[in-house]
Amino acid sequence: MKLQQSRLALALFCAFAITSSVFAKDSNDKYLRKQHNGEENNDIFTTRLLQGKGGKGSKSSKSSGKGGKGSKGSKSSKSSKSSKSSKSLKSSKSPKSSKSPKSSKSPKSSKSPKSSKSPKSSKSPKSSKSPKSSKSSKSSKSSKSSKSSKSSKSSKSSKSPVIVTPSPIGTPSSPNAAPSSNTATPTKSPTIPVVPVDPCSESSIREVLLTLTDEDVLDKNKSAQNEAANWLINVDAEKVCADSARQLKQRYALAALYYGTDGDNWNFCSASDASPCDGGDKVPFLSAGSECNWYGIECDINDIGKVVEFKLKPLNGQDIGLKGEISPEVFLIPNIKEVVFEFEDSDKNKRGKLEGPIPDTIGQAEKFQVIDLQNQKVSGDIPDSFYDLSTLREVDLDGTALTGTISEKNLQENFGELPRLKVFSMANSKLIGSVPSSFSKLEKMTQFDVSDNQLDGSIDFVEGFDIISSLDLGNNQFSGSIPDQLWINENLNGLFLQGNQLTGGFTEAIISSMVLPSLVTLNLSNNKFSGTIPASLAAKLPNLKSLFLDGNDFTGSIPQELCDIPGIEPIKQYQTRSACDMMFNLRVLYSIAFSH
Repeated sequence: MKLQQSRLALALFCAFAITSSVFAKDSNDKYLRKQHNGEENNDIFTTRLLQGKGGKGSKSSKSSGKGGKGSKGSKSSKSSKSSKSSKSLKSSKSPKSSKSPKSSKSPKSSKSPKSSKSPKSSKSPKSSKSPKSSKSSKSSKSSKSSKSSKSSKSSKSSKSPVIVTPSPIGTPSSPNAAPSSNTATPTKSPTIPVVPVDPCSESSIREVLLTLTDEDVLDKNKSAQNEAANWLINVDAEKVCADSARQLKQRYALAALYYGTDGDNWNFCSASDASPCDGGDKVPFLSAGSECNWYGIECDINDIGKVVEFKLKPLNGQDIGLKGEISPEVFLIPNIKEVVFEFEDSDKNKRGKLEGPIPDTIGQAEKFQVIDLQNQKVSGDIPDSFYDLSTLREVDLDGTALTGTISEKNLQENFGELPRLKVFSMANSKLIGSVPSSFSKLEKMTQFDVSDNQLDGSIDFVEGFDIISSLDLGNNQFSGSIPDQLWINENLNGLFLQGNQLTGGFTEAIISSMVLPSLVTLNLSNNKFSGTIPASLAAKLPNLKSLFLDGNDFTGSIPQELCDIPGIEPIKQYQTRSACDMMFNLRVLYSIAFSH
């Protein structure tokens, strides 16, 4: 009978304990959420559960805080109404009670800890086997768990505000918070301070100059380049710095030419002369202010300060007095287009004192158009880089001491790259060899003069000169016949073929196809032409003023039609062997010279 009662009491206890456990868990979850949000714990159900209503608390229940009310967990012990059942429960070791690590061996207390534990007190191992907790079924596990110091503080917190301490960085502030990674913040490498470069320092200026001049030349004592650099850095009042690279290069190149041609001894416009030095608005070389104001320097009107022309011409019939060599830096002025160092003197046989070779740097002047070194003593061969000048328009090297050949290789390969060349003049120099046929590619040629050299070969290269106005091949050793195409040119004004070994004559085929309406001067003297002079020639040369046919092998007489050309001016002295020597109506023919 007693055994049946014990089993019945055990079944009732288990059912009640399970129900209490569900309510206790729900209450505990609410408590945790409120505590996490910093609210006061005013849940009456939880408070009663912790204190035990109407029961005689154990020492641990007294220590759980004053003013607390008993929980439903204590009613579970009264529901059995039998001390014997509690004693039997104490003596029996239920499997369920063994699963509770924090309760005593009483089955009643085995489920109560879930209702009384705070988040941290449930982990106190000391509350599981307290001897006092086994003497009273009313005090069971709920009063025991309150022995935890942290649960006692939580019960006291019902009368005081909850203080939430901020969690450290990287540590979750609540059980539900997701852990953060402990990735270390990368440290920045120390910044090395940048020391600004002074563009006006000697090293900065020197760095720019070395883009134009080799270091050994720049450092050579008393070289034109060394003196120009010294003037820029130590003397020049303009104080141009490296951050104005274009002006610095211009000023340096012009100063190098000044020192390289004995500028201090120029006949006018040297650095020591008064300003202005040309009777106009130009100032001496190396003066303060823009180099565009120096004598002979012209700048782009659309781009202030950009040097485009360098013309040291004679002034009032007096040569400036250049003496020395052309510095290579002249052709490295960034936008240079024209270089004119012409010599002029009343004595036509006199030459200037500018000598040495044409610098190879001429090929690097990408915008170069005009070079005029007329009557200077520049010597040597034409540099190969000369043929790279695709923008070249005019070449005037008359009266120089240039030697060598007009290279077949250079002209054949590169003269097609000179599509703008209009004027080519190298008269009275020392050229030898033949003129390559590749010259015929120069279709824009208007003036071509290689007279007074030692050139030979045929003159077939003129076949491409469709718009030529003046052709002078005189006093060379050219041979062969005149190309038929040369007799058909509406622009040709002067044809000078004297002093060669050319052959042929005025055949009917040539006369019939001839178109020379603009021809003023025809000089065929001292060649090997032969045959008669047809009367029809006069009609083909309506504007002819000068005709030279002496020194050839012509036969017959001078046609009367040539003497009757309209507008002929009388001349006082002439030599003929025809009736023309008795006529004074030669209004157009200024001179007629036929050989005997």
